[in-house]
Amino acid sequence: MNDPYHLKHHGISDSFVLKAFQNVDRIDFVPDKMKSRVYADSPLPIGFKQTISQPSLVAHMTQVLDILPNHSILEIGTGSGFQTVILAEIGRIVTSIEIIPALYETAKRRFTTMKYDNISIILGDGHDGYPDCAPYDRIIVTAASPESPLTLIEQLSSGGKLLIPIGKNHGVQYLTLFEKAMDGTISEEVGIGVRFVPFVRKSS
Repeated sequence: MNDPYHLKHHGISDSFVLKAFQNVDRIDFVPDKMKSRVYADSPLPIGFKQTISQPSLVAHMTQVLDILPNHSILEIGTGSGFQTVILAEIGRIVTSIEIIPALYETAKRRFTTMKYDNISIILGDGHDGYPDCAPYDRIIVTAASPESPLTLIEQLSSGGKLLIPIGKNHGVQYLTLFEKAMDGTISEEVGIGVRFVPFVRKSS
């Protein structure tokens, strides 16, 4: 299998994740002035103080979530839409929330052009999730929060998983995986250190 981002060298072994990255080209999600750097394993600015994460991190987060083809997924922070499309390549349906109107409009057009009819994008504040389509099998947050997202955890299905960077803004955060057992109890596992933009509210 082709591995355009050398993800296997970064510990990515999930066949669904590797196939998704084979099918999706990062060059379609970055501004023109960034295209010369698109295949480097580094974050790139996309405007509005936001970034597109490096491919290895997007792949790592997707692999940690252990997504299956029948899963319903909620994504908080659409951004460029790169992570969204990777999720849509694997899961059944993706609901993605973006708070910045210009990024929302760009991503919406991009998904339509790329013919991803299993993506629903919402303009709004992701702190409250999107209860209209809950519960979700998987939830991913691509912005850093200083605390556990209790409202989002409530929107997980039994057996569901939520991945979010937790820590102080503009410092090191840690990818934290919450899992809801069939009896409703929640477990928490702290993973690798990362740096994400802050999880902002509409009033911020």
